[in-house]
Amino acid sequence: MKRKHSQKYRRPVAIDISRMKELYESGLSLEAVGKRFGISKQRVAQIFDKAGVKKRNFTKTNKYVRGQKSRRRIIPKETLIELYINKKLPVKEITKTLKTSSSVLYRSLAVYKIAKRVDQGIEYSPLTHELLRRLYIEEDLTSTEIARRLCYAPVTIRKRLSAYGIKNNKYKR
Repeated sequence: MKRKHSQKYRRPVAIDISRMKELYESGLSLEAVGKRFGISKQRVAQIFDKAGVKKRNFTKTNKYVRGQKSRRRIIPKETLIELYINKKLPVKEITKTLKTSSSVLYRSLAVYKIAKRVDQGIEYSPLTHELLRRLYIEEDLTSTEIARRLCYAPVTIRKRLSAYGIKNNKYKR
């Protein structure tokens, strides 16, 4: 006696591969193509592999792109100009005021094509050449003692001493 397969395990009678390929190349995802033919996206991928159809890595549908853009937070241009350019507030203070992240701030700057401020560096630091020279050479403090007094890391003091070219004949740490 021959067993009959249930309806669940029967293969689809005919699948038009050229139509599947056409739909896929028009921008539909594997899943959307599969739904049109009543098969899974994995099965569509298998069929495309056998037929030698090159698959995309990821399909961003219009719905997906619209959703991404609607979720993207951008700070208004007027607010950015006021806080970032006119008042020259630090990034940390702006993000705290607007209750946002620095990545949102920098993304907003990029959207409006506002150039980032250049980091001022050691020219505007409270660790001036005169201060470090006085503490290190005249008061004969070590970099660790200077760091404790000024509330900096010892490595920062050593780097600034080196950058300013301040050297003492005695070996100090």
